[in-house]
Formats: sequence, C-alpha cells, structure tokens
Amino acid sequence: MNTKNLISEVFTDIESGKFEKASAFLADSFRGVLLGKEVSRPIYISAYRSLLKGFPDLHFNVQNVRTEGSKVSVQVKVTGTNSNAIPAFM
Repeated sequence: MNTKNLISEVFTDIESGKFEKASAFLADSFRGVLLGKEVSRPIYISAYRSLLKGFPDLHFNVQNVRTEGSKVSVQVKVTGTNSNAIPAFM
C-alpha cells in the first residue's frame, strides 16, 4: 500500500468512527498539527472523535502527500455539516 492510500485509509476510518483502527496506523511517535499546535497521537485521534460528533457527515479528501525520510506531510480538504455541538477537543 502506498503512502497516500494508507493516509486515505486512516481518514476513512476516522470518518467511519473506527478510531482505534485509525490510531493503530499511526506510530507511537506520531505528531500531528491541529489549529497550529503540534499534538500527540492520542490527542489527534480524540480531536477527530469530537469533530465527528459535531459534523456527523465529516469527510476528508486527501489532496497532497509529501514524504521526506520518515516524515509525511498531508494536505487534506475537510467538509461536513455542523449539525451538533462540538465538544472541546484541545
């Protein structure tokens, strides 16, 4: 599986509420960026769990994936309808 397909699968799992499966794809040393702040894997997954509650039709469109050594940079377009309250996530 190539990197873009793997990243797409992680976001598909998040969309489907399969957070444990999505988390399992990410290394223990994973660092993501949310709202300009670097966060650990558990916080990253928890934030998306909260967003899915507020945006039940949340959808991710992976648009650009760059790799440099063991680092991956991903540009994702996120769409969804805000139909519920969003719990605090950070």
